[in-house]
Amino acid sequence: MLRLLDRYQVLIAFAVILTLLAAWHLKYLLVTLFGSYVLAASMLIPTEWITKRGVPRPGAILISYGGALLILASLLTLVIAPASNDIARFVGTLPTYLNQFTTMIERLGFGSIDTANLVTAIQTEIVRITTGFASAVSGLALALIVSIYLVSDWERIHKALSELAPKKQQSTLNCFFERSRHSIASWVRGQLILSFLIGALSYVGLLLLGIPFASVLAIFAALLEFIPVIGAVIAALPALIVAFSISPLEALFVLILYTAIQQVEGQLLAPLVMKRAVSLHPIVIIFAILVGFQVLGIVGALLAVPFFAVLWVAVSMWRARDKSIPS
Repeated sequence: MLRLLDRYQVLIAFAVILTLLAAWHLKYLLVTLFGSYVLAASMLIPTEWITKRGVPRPGAILISYGGALLILASLLTLVIAPASNDIARFVGTLPTYLNQFTTMIERLGFGSIDTANLVTAIQTEIVRITTGFASAVSGLALALIVSIYLVSDWERIHKALSELAPKKQQSTLNCFFERSRHSIASWVRGQLILSFLIGALSYVGLLLLGIPFASVLAIFAALLEFIPVIGAVIAALPALIVAFSISPLEALFVLILYTAIQQVEGQLLAPLVMKRAVSLHPIVIIFAILVGFQVLGIVGALLAVPFFAVLWVAVSMWRARDKSIPS
């Protein structure tokens, strides 16, 4: 009996290892599917709202996705397009700002900095991040198509998945799907609102301080808002470099500005907007982002928090179930 049990455990361990290896080799496909699930969970809310108003589901899906794409196109036209010239000029003058920054550092007695290597390292990192965004956009097109099918057959797909489990576990699985969907949708909605607010606050603050390329730096801050905790710190770096090239006092004002924005976000905006969307500790969020970035680059960093949020839903349900079982 012990030998049979040992063999059974070995088979389970072997199956787990094979599953993990297969998941690693198929990680980009799995990331695309999870991205589709995130999009579908987000678009399901407006789709169901429109459906309840008497619009057939295909029409509701068309209106939801069409409206989202229209809003995105409007933002690109109103925000990104006018700032495109500033973005090009900022990239072109970045080495100059870095030279001025390093010269200022050396004058203040903090030692010498190899500007050439610093510029090369930053340019290499920019190219790597840009390439990551480009691959993310190409994957987004596929994720968008898959998400449309998920939204159109959401109930049927979840029912089919639930029926794979034993009957006693089907209601628990349905609850997991619903809570995961709610958590992801709340996170996406909250991040969009926070991104807009942080971008607007950054633009107004930098404009009042007279910092060059305020629009570019504000767009950068808005985009990095989708990477919680770490994104705000990264967004402040180029603004500090630009300000430091003007004067240390200007850099101090910019540092105060970004610190104030981060405090307003953490103490006021995030609690109001996010509420209980993602109940994860900041340390867990940082760990999730670092792991996601290490494994999948910028795409992994963007999807790390919703992925860990789904895992947390599963863990919290398992803990609640474990406590409900009498010992």
